Amino acid sequence: MGGRRNGSAARRGRGGPVRTPAGVRRPGRGVRQCVRGRISGHPAREGQVVPKYEDAVPCQNYERRSAVFRPRIGIIGTGWWATRHHIPSLLASGQCDVAALADSDPQRLAVAAQHFGLAKTYATADEMFAGTELDGVIVAVPHCDHYPVVRTALVHDVHVLVEKPMTLLSVDAWDLVRLAGDRGLHLLVGFTYQYTKSARRCRDALQDGQIGDLMLVSGFYSSSAGIHYRGAAGAEGADAKYPLMKPQAATYRDPAVAGGGQGQTQLSHTAAMVSWATGQRPADVAAYMSDCDLPVDLVDAVSFRLESGAVGSVASTGSLPEGEVGHHELRYHGTAGHVIQNLRLGRVEVHRYGAGVEVIDAADEGAYPSQEPARTLVRLILGSGDNPAPGAAAAHATEFVEAAYRSRDLGRPVAITELDGQPQTTRQQDRS
Repeated sequence: MGGRRNGSAARRGRGGPVRTPAGVRRPGRGVRQCVRGRISGHPAREGQVVPKYEDAVPCQNYERRSAVFRPRIGIIGTGWWATRHHIPSLLASGQCDVAALADSDPQRLAVAAQHFGLAKTYATADEMFAGTELDGVIVAVPHCDHYPVVRTALVHDVHVLVEKPMTLLSVDAWDLVRLAGDRGLHLLVGFTYQYTKSARRCRDALQDGQIGDLMLVSGFYSSSAGIHYRGAAGAEGADAKYPLMKPQAATYRDPAVAGGGQGQTQLSHTAAMVSWATGQRPADVAAYMSDCDLPVDLVDAVSFRLESGAVGSVASTGSLPEGEVGHHELRYHGTAGHVIQNLRLGRVEVHRYGAGVEVIDAADEGAYPSQEPARTLVRLILGSGDNPAPGAAAAHATEFVEAAYRSRDLGRPVAITELDGQPQTTRQQDRS
């Protein structure tokens, strides 16, 4: 990976540090705030510094902030999601510059560049890092390529938003978490439901003990994602939904590329929300799955135990006809109350026994604010806001999904400690 280095390391020699503007926190020499110990029950290897589970990473580039600084963002992968959501969101924000596009498909790359009026295009991420100075990248490539592309970006000292699932293997997910922490970089994952005010309120209620000790989690997610597994999402008549790019069939229906079907595409959202909202890591997972004559799973049912001892079950199906309204709900039951989280509507109900009910509806951002992940990346680079979908929480979701597929294949429950590269621990420690 030759060429120019990106991020703060590339700029420190150019005229010295820039004064930090008023109102921007500066954590002293740009060192990432870390703690020694556990990531929500995931212990650090001896002597290793690991990131706090729930906190945003203070940006390492504070020393060069100025009132006119505009982060330079690269897009790796110009498929239907990036061109429909991420790029328009960045261009409309007025807070950054979309500096370059990279995609291995020359036709797709040319269409995206022309449509958005962007001049710099590259066939690979390596070429983009060598040819353009960047502060952050959005990685929206097929699932199997997430790990190598994100790792390349982090090695080049660039902040990263990666689409979900974070990686297909938990050992790779934790490697990215450690690498981002070591280099003081933001690592966000595109679990869009977590970028809402109602999701934050759900998380606060659970982690502040407002419903007592968590005992049970139950969830259900239905969607029409099966159209992707059948390779029919880009069929004739889909132009209204996919005006610029159509989904590539292999991205969702080829097990070697997608890593699975409903588990990777939809159930990963549920797993990520449970991990992030509860602050807990799964301990054991048992799954049944049915592919219904498709090359990947269409219907999943998963039971699990969290490290606190709470148990749960979630089910998901992608079998709805396109256009049919799906459901996405989680319920958390504690010793002193329960929380009902309707993710499709962005609505949360906090029931405290003997103390009434608090209802939080979707705010202006909506129930599924697809513009927020990209804009959150920019805000974090600028030194404001928090990270609602941090790498550590996403790594727990990767553990959950990986263990579910392994359980299906082995026909028995799988402990998270059985996964490659995972240390032997089963109990959660302090969130801090």
